[in-house]
Amino acid sequence: MTDEAELTYYERRLVAEIEGLTTRIRELEDERRALQRLLANAKGRDRIIGQVKRKNSVDRVLVEATIIDALTKAEKPLSSSDLFKAVSSVVFSTNENTFRSHLHRMKTKGKIVNYRNIRGRWIMPSATEDGDS
Repeated sequence: MTDEAELTYYERRLVAEIEGLTTRIRELEDERRALQRLLANAKGRDRIIGQVKRKNSVDRVLVEATIIDALTKAEKPLSSSDLFKAVSSVVFSTNENTFRSHLHRMKTKGKIVNYRNIRGRWIMPSATEDGDS
C-alpha cells in the first residue's frame, strides 16, 4: 500500500511540474509575440527617427507620427483616448498631459483638426476636404 501512496504522490508531483512548465511556455510565447511586435514597430520607427536632428525630439516625433498614422488609417474620427492608446503602445512613458500638449501643438500647426468642431474627436485636415466636417 505504501508503494501506491508513493506512486500517486510522485504522479501528482509530475503533473504539477508539467502544468508549471505549460504555464511558463505560454508566458514565454506571449513574451515572444510582444517582442516581435516591438521589433516590427522599431523597424518602422527607424525611418522616422532618422529625420530627427535633436536627441530630445525623438519621442515627440514618434508621438506625432503615431497620431498621423492612426488618423490616416481610421475610417472614422478618433477620440483623444483612442489616440492616447495608440501612442502609449509606441512610446510607453507618454504622460496624458504631455499627450494633450502634442494634440494642441499638432492642431495649431494644422496637422490635425477637430471633427465638426467637436472637442476630443480628431481627423486629418484632408478628410475635411472630402466633406466630412
